[in-house]
Amino acid sequence: MVSVLAPLLFPQVLFTQTDRPTDLLEVLPQWQETPMIANWVAPNARIFSKAYKGPGATTVTLSNGAIRVSVDLAPGQQGSAGAQATINGRRFNLGGSDPDSFSLVSAQVLTTFTPFDYKALAGERQGVWPPTGSTLVMTYSHSSLPRVAIEVIHEVYDGIATRAKWLRLRNNSQAPLRLNSYHLLDTPGQGEVAAWDGDQRETPGPDPISVGVILPPGSRLTTFRQFMSSRPSASLRPGELERLVHRRLAPWRSETPLSMVVRSSEQGEIEAAIEQAAEVGLGLVFLGPEYWETNPSPSRTLLLGEPTRANMAE
Repeated sequence: MVSVLAPLLFPQVLFTQTDRPTDLLEVLPQWQETPMIANWVAPNARIFSKAYKGPGATTVTLSNGAIRVSVDLAPGQQGSAGAQATINGRRFNLGGSDPDSFSLVSAQVLTTFTPFDYKALAGERQGVWPPTGSTLVMTYSHSSLPRVAIEVIHEVYDGIATRAKWLRLRNNSQAPLRLNSYHLLDTPGQGEVAAWDGDQRETPGPDPISVGVILPPGSRLTTFRQFMSSRPSASLRPGELERLVHRRLAPWRSETPLSMVVRSSEQGEIEAAIEQAAEVGLGLVFLGPEYWETNPSPSRTLLLGEPTRANMAE
């Protein structure tokens, strides 16, 4: 569930704090309360992520107009980071009023991270990589673990109503340490769907994730990302929201779409198979030899209708 020393290309720093985390607020544009974009899949929807000061006096918000995440940088209010980590058998809150919590020591707004290099296969259209957007990195430390830092990272992307969150632990001390588990405590907002390791749900974050990894001195560990997406007001085929998100965040999936073969020449069975494929999110439906044996002339084209019906068109 984690990657140790995972390759990570560093993003561009847009805004950073100077002496205190709340100094970041002085360089951010002021948040303006506007209605959220409900039908963000509309062709004319403008979905661009930015960082703002507000709506609270000490709050940073990442928003693209269709989804947003807000974090309070004020001392004693950093529990909004919403994470816990168990290190060397001892559980810590990341921020908050508990005196034994990790304390927020810095905050930065950056462009999005690049987890790894990607280039489309020959003949395939190169998607945007990394996905563009804005990132908030909050760094925490604890007096009992000198030279150990935990970063809580939030990202909101351009073009889709999706946000992400994950942790990165850096061990710059002289001794190894064990990350026993971590817990991302976010609760999906209204209309949001959360996904952890491909498991979609509309409930609060999962149980603590056991890791049990020992980090030697000088190493870092990056957890899996937790994604949350807001469903648009427009009607979508089953699986279409996931395809829109994957197209933006994992463009390589379009190079090898999941498919199925229909071994029938009956129109009703073919339509049922297409609807089944749409329901489970398959990208292609092939007609087997049974169809072409009875229809030797390829004069009929299969279409996926909107929003869920499968149609046969001459």
